[in-house]
Amino acid sequence: MAIVGGGGLYMSQRLTIAWRAVSQRMIVTILAAVVVMVGGVHTAKASAATQAYGFSLGGEMVTPDWTSPAKLAALTGVLKSFGPKYVRVEISTNEPPAAQAAAIDAVRASGATPLVLLASLTPAFTPTVPDPTDFADFAKSVAQRFGSQVGYYEILNEQNVGLNWSGLPASPPDPVGYAKVLVAASAAIKAANPSAKILSSSPAPAADAIASESPQTWTDRVWSQPGVPEAVDIVGAHVYWMDYTTGTLRPPDTEEPSGFDAVASMKASTGKPVWVTETGFSTCVGSDNCTTEANQLAYLQSAMRLFADQGAASVVMIFRPVDQSPVNDREARFGVVHYDGTDKTAAPWVRTLMSGTGTGSGSGSIAGIFGS
Repeated sequence: MAIVGGGGLYMSQRLTIAWRAVSQRMIVTILAAVVVMVGGVHTAKASAATQAYGFSLGGEMVTPDWTSPAKLAALTGVLKSFGPKYVRVEISTNEPPAAQAAAIDAVRASGATPLVLLASLTPAFTPTVPDPTDFADFAKSVAQRFGSQVGYYEILNEQNVGLNWSGLPASPPDPVGYAKVLVAASAAIKAANPSAKILSSSPAPAADAIASESPQTWTDRVWSQPGVPEAVDIVGAHVYWMDYTTGTLRPPDTEEPSGFDAVASMKASTGKPVWVTETGFSTCVGSDNCTTEANQLAYLQSAMRLFADQGAASVVMIFRPVDQSPVNDREARFGVVHYDGTDKTAAPWVRTLMSGTGTGSGSGSIAGIFGS
């Protein structure tokens, strides 16, 4: 902004000289127009890209530790302190209804709107291929129980990776099979709650290979199946800057594979809004895409600015508000709050991002958060 603003001042001086004989009112009008056209380009873009923000909870909500009344109350308190607009909660075929209800109650008590990720899991909590009819019955039962308390449902997670479809390593993804589950589940949910919005499975950042498909390839193949465009209201996406081969985390950029460019391309190809239901950086220690707390803050700032400048995502959710456990593990350490409830370095900035004007609305404007 400093460079652009400087250019605006230079042009203003030139206009003042060229139009010295013009009335003061005319000069003011011209200068205002120059500032908007030259100095206001980035600010206008950021304002147009105002997004809603939230958190995505991981698999911790299916463990006894996290579903205890004390832990759920603590989670509600943490969420209240940030003011997210949305919180994504996993509900699987392997959880008792009481546990499902407790998790949703904790999110709603914080003032956030829950997005339910419906998952098909074995008793050992590993993915399993769902039968379209059986999964639709499960989805309908969940929607009937929650009624108007839940208005958003995502159908399965990262299905562009074969492991997440079948639970078997090196198995290929199945866009045709997934589409059947998606269409059946969408119809069942909307039969129980006609106002519910359906998200397609958020694809993981991946390349086209035997056991995976890139987000855009996956989306194109799913979208070509009968009934899918009508069944889906919102397209899900995951964006991470991790290298699973080398274990080296890179700062946010527009390069693939990260899923970032796919956000814009999936929006264009489907004509639907896109929600980034997971992004973030783990503060684990080691060589498994780990980083420091200081870098977590810097990377989150860079990532959110990239999303704002791109302007394609309507909602961006940070993976985990709180670390899943004190164990030094990549998946467990994505939180912006430590497992013991103390803030990490990024927490104050994330509160500012999510609260926007400080009202806890969960819709923050990028302008004023990043400075110049």
